[in-house]
Amino acid sequence: MLMRKLGRMSLIVAVGLGVVAGAGCGKKSGGGGGGGMGPAGGSKTPADAIKGVINALGAGDAAAAASYFPSDDVLAKALDCGPEGRIIADVVKAREGMKKDADEIKGEGATLRYISSGPGESKSIAKGATMEGCTAKVDITVIEYTFKFEMSKGDKKREREKTKPVAQFGDSGWYVLED
Repeated sequence: MLMRKLGRMSLIVAVGLGVVAGAGCGKKSGGGGGGGMGPAGGSKTPADAIKGVINALGAGDAAAAASYFPSDDVLAKALDCGPEGRIIADVVKAREGMKKDADEIKGEGATLRYISSGPGESKSIAKGATMEGCTAKVDITVIEYTFKFEMSKGDKKREREKTKPVAQFGDSGWYVLED
C-alpha cells in the first residue's frame, strides 16, 4: 500500500500562476532552523531544497521536511493576499501534509533516497502581478525540477522520477512548493 501511495505522492506545482497558488508548505517556523532543519532563508539551490525534503521524509522527520517549504513569514513578505487569496491557506495545508507522509513512511518501515535532479522550465512572476487573489510583493522565480528518488520497503526497491516546482521569493533562498 505504501509503495503505491508513494508512487502517486507528489513530494516536492505546474509552472504558471497555479504553481504559486499551491506554493509553500511547512509550519510557521518552516524555512528556517538548524539541527537537520532546512536552512534559515531557504536552500542555496533548488536541488538542495528537493534533496532536503526527500531525505527528511525518508527519515520520517515531518518538521525537517516542512522546513524546506516557505514559512508563513516568507509568504507574508512575498504575497499580499486578500480575502479571495487561497495561496497561503494552500501552503499551510501542504506543510501539514508532511506529518502524515512522514508518519506513514516511518510507520511502515519504508525509506526514500534522493538520486538526482535537474532544472527544467523557469517562470518569472513580476512584483505587482496578481494571481489567485494575491499580489506579488517581490519578484518570484519558479523552476520546474525533475528529480529521481528511490523508495524502499523491505527488499522491494522502486526508482521514481517526478517534476515539481521550487521557488525563490525576491532574494530569498529556494523553497519547495507542494507536498
